[in-house]
Order: sequence, then structure tokens, then C-alpha cells
Amino acid sequence: AGFEHAFLLPGTMGDGEVVECLEAMPAKALVVVALPCMQVESAEIGRAKELAALRSESGKGAKVGGVLIEGACVGDAEDLPYTSFVVESIQKKSSSTFRMSGLTGAANGHFGSELSGGNASAKWRRMEQ
Repeated sequence: AGFEHAFLLPGTMGDGEVVECLEAMPAKALVVVALPCMQVESAEIGRAKELAALRSESGKGAKVGGVLIEGACVGDAEDLPYTSFVVESIQKKSSSTFRMSGLTGAANGHFGSELSGGNASAKWRRMEQ
């Protein structure tokens, strides 16, 4: 009982286009959607959540089974903090604009955190270069 097919779709497609593709794919297909990393205002987080919720309209086709964040790991010091931020942000069901973590040290910039004041978006040094 595994996957019989695998597909990689660009996350730049509109929802309607993705749903059309899902409808044409077999139900036992693994469908992964790719998004570029470190977008302005962490837009990859919201888009990943939207894409992960898509399914074929008839219920007979595929559903999105995963999201690939392209360029998330490049071998620099931001790999781990960024991937942790992305995974945590995509998995949580709370608001993406208001967040309280209770981690005073992280909010104050300790522990190497660049997230402060509960912001759901982050500024990454890699993108400033």
C-alpha cells in the first residue's frame, strides 16, 4: 500500500490549475508542490498551507501530500533556524500574524533567534546578500 506514482508541481500555479492536475492524477499518487524559500513576509508559509489543503474535486484524484521548500538548505548557518521556522509555522494552526511563544529569551534575540515580538515572518541574512 504505497504510492504508485509521484509528481512534483510548481507552487506558482494557481489553485484552480493545481486542482485540475490533482483531478487528472491517480488517487495513489504522491504529489509534492515546490515553493521558493525565504519569500517576502514569509509568504511561503501561507502558500504552503493553502496548497496542502488542496484535493481533487471529485475525491477520486490525488491530494497534495507534501511541500518542498526549494533553497531552504544551502550549507550556511541559517539552514537549521530557517527550516525549523518553516516546519513549525506550516504545521501550526494558529494565526500567522499574531503569535505568543512564551520564550522570553527567543523574543529578546537570545538563542540566535531572529524572530522577535511574536512576528510570524522573519528577516534572513541570506536574502540580504
